[in-house]
Amino acid sequence: MRNLFIVLILSFLACNPHETSNYIKHTINLKNDIGELSIMLPSNFDTAYSWTNYSDNNCNDYEMFRFADKRYSLLQENGFLYFKKPDSLYQLTISQNTYLKCKNNESKINKLTLDIYVDAKIKLYPNAEFIIKEIRKIGNKEFIVIGYKNVINNKDNYILEATTIINGEVVQCKFDCYNNNCVDFFRKMEICLNTILIK
Repeated sequence: MRNLFIVLILSFLACNPHETSNYIKHTINLKNDIGELSIMLPSNFDTAYSWTNYSDNNCNDYEMFRFADKRYSLLQENGFLYFKKPDSLYQLTISQNTYLKCKNNESKINKLTLDIYVDAKIKLYPNAEFIIKEIRKIGNKEFIVIGYKNVINNKDNYILEATTIINGEVVQCKFDCYNNNCVDFFRKMEICLNTILIK
């Protein structure tokens, strides 16, 4: 009985509407008619913009949607140009391939894709501390969720990524904090992450 009581308390806390009382709902229309994505974000994500991140390969062109805190650097990457890491970041980026022809109908969210995804990140960031590595159902979709902490130029970089596949298209949500005030970042962004709905 005691264990059941504890589970009920945890369930209440996880669904507590007060957690998002100061958050604002944002909605974007994903490209290629794959749906509408909504998410609750803190009010300090006060700047929104979108662009196409071009490269020399069509299948590496990405549609980018970004919500950022304007007190920090506002970055707009381009595959044709090299960008130096800015002084600071506090942002969410939602990305997907520009072209339908680049989708991979064989891709699925499962333990194998999670392992492959994590291994690739470890190769990119061998010194990173991985805090979250899991498959999670958010709304009506399965996501690969990873969270890791890295140090760049003696400054902490916290990243929380959630990746799903819709009709063969990869859609990624990436929360990024790179400044001297990232201590509570994972907790706050987990709240945002769990409000995602794609329909």
